[in-house]
Amino acid sequence: MAIVTLAYNTGCADPYAVSTAQAVPFRYLAATIAVPINATFTQVAGGTLLHATYSYRVAAISSVGGVTLAGTGTTIHLTATSSALVHWGAVTGAAGYKVYGRTAGAQKLLAEVGATTTYLDNGSVVATGGAALPTADTSRGFGYTATIVMPPDHSKLFVHMPVTATITNFSVKTQAPGTTTLLSEDYDLDSTSYPRANYKGGDNLKFYVGAGVGVVIAGTITATAHVWSAK
Repeated sequence: MAIVTLAYNTGCADPYAVSTAQAVPFRYLAATIAVPINATFTQVAGGTLLHATYSYRVAAISSVGGVTLAGTGTTIHLTATSSALVHWGAVTGAAGYKVYGRTAGAQKLLAEVGATTTYLDNGSVVATGGAALPTADTSRGFGYTATIVMPPDHSKLFVHMPVTATITNFSVKTQAPGTTTLLSEDYDLDSTSYPRANYKGGDNLKFYVGAGVGVVIAGTITATAHVWSAK
């Protein structure tokens, strides 16, 4: 995910007056995306899949990193040692797909691909070691993470939660910009313990995180929240 630098309306004494257009959105999808529907599979020469029947299911990955349930399984019977070309219909809003195979009823993750609608299973992946099928649709988001960098002269981070939002597992952590190493877990001014589980829609949160540091914001929020910084 791209690292963005927070903006602040320097002409406004109250940072809460910053418009949503000037603040960085903390996104959560309005609705789940569709489950992929398999299309016709094709036997392709070459590969190491043995003469047998194979089954495949595909799940879509949303723009916030969540995953749909896998679509209905489709089988292909290979008449000789070869490869199977798995094909599915494109899903609106999908950033990629997860392909599961090969045993019907026990498909395992074979590959995660980008915005394509085919995957060639040539037998090179050991299916028994892959992850199991998803058990829940998390395509709206499931702990979406936004990575930002505080301006060099700003030390406060503000987050506005929409009144209509439901918030779970919300947290703010600092890290060195451009790295994945967390430096500390910051605290809310209104709380002696952190992270809190009882954030609610309509909350305006303030965090002291330090000037110029990287910030990781995570949580499940059922509406678009906004964040901005101040001195």
